[in-house]
Amino acid sequence: MPVVRHKKTDNKFFFVHIPRTAGRFLVENFFHHGCEIIHPFIDESIHGSSPYIGQEIEGIQMLHAHEAIYNKWNKAKNIPHFTIVRNPIDKFFSASSRPDLDLSQSYIENWDNFNKEISKKHFRNWFRPQHEFISSKTKVWKYEDGFRQDFCDWISNIVSFPFNVKPLDYRKVHVKDKFKKTEVLLNNVKKFYRKDFENFNYT
Repeated sequence: MPVVRHKKTDNKFFFVHIPRTAGRFLVENFFHHGCEIIHPFIDESIHGSSPYIGQEIEGIQMLHAHEAIYNKWNKAKNIPHFTIVRNPIDKFFSASSRPDLDLSQSYIENWDNFNKEISKKHFRNWFRPQHEFISSKTKVWKYEDGFRQDFCDWISNIVSFPFNVKPLDYRKVHVKDKFKKTEVLLNNVKKFYRKDFENFNYT
């Protein structure tokens, strides 16, 4: 996610948007609080009808850039960074609803196929390991801890304006049938995302 600016205070911050971690819900709440998304290279804001909304940088959708990409952006420097992480198992199966994911259950249950497809393609970062999005300065909230008042207080301290969660409607990605949670596939997920389990204390 490029830089977010709160228009009233001019406070800027960087939301590292990891796919399938309630990021679009949070972005809509930022808009509700009078924020705008700023393009990392030009002086223009990004909104739902912007031609830049789906722009790719280095082959990755700009709004889902990982650390190796966004650490090159000058606008992302010297401002607060934060993100939301999610249990790698839940995140993987949520990401499997991606409409253009054409992998079958039996194919992806084979470890060699899983490792080749997921590590090579990442499918526009939907399957990239979460630790690859995060730098040493990124503050991290867990999806499982919810989005109640303690989350609002946490965000408010980072962005330096009063933040509250609103139950907003927003456009959701088309959902197809997800993979089934077979023991074989669960073992593949645990093996591939081992560092995420370790780094974020998931079991």
